[in-house]
Amino acid sequence: MRLGRRASDAGLARLRTRAVAALHVPYKGGAVAILDVMSGQIHMLMTTVPTVGPHVRAGKIKLIAFTGPKRNRVFPDLPTVSEAGVPGFELTNSYSFYVPAGTPPAIVRKLNKATIDGMQSPDTRKIVAADGGEVAPALTPAEFHARFRRDYAEIENTTRVAGIQLR
Repeated sequence: MRLGRRASDAGLARLRTRAVAALHVPYKGGAVAILDVMSGQIHMLMTTVPTVGPHVRAGKIKLIAFTGPKRNRVFPDLPTVSEAGVPGFELTNSYSFYVPAGTPPAIVRKLNKATIDGMQSPDTRKIVAADGGEVAPALTPAEFHARFRRDYAEIENTTRVAGIQLR
């Protein structure tokens, strides 16, 4: 099976550790990968619900399973990968903001507060939810750093077990 788009090495590793043969095909963006799925050039695409939602609704792409820990609100009949027969498979996507090392803590706290305020606003939540996304819980810089280190260690271990070298 050929896997399209710039799927993370972690996603590919998780597939491989569960005996799913997949080849990562790098793409310069999701739009071309979506076109290649619709035309049959690649067999599968691992991407976000907001990216493929319009194509699913138009009947041009079929969803197989959701990689999150629970079913997606926009496509509630879509099983999770765990429910579909690969227990323990979970891969979520998040976007984070970063600043250069050495940025004064007061500035980091101010940026963190502004980001949280913006993401927690009703307008932002409505836009994100309409596309099938979820606003993640607000984290302090220290909580985010701890989560980042934990997630990175998990990705590093999974890719090592799967025999994938990180670039």
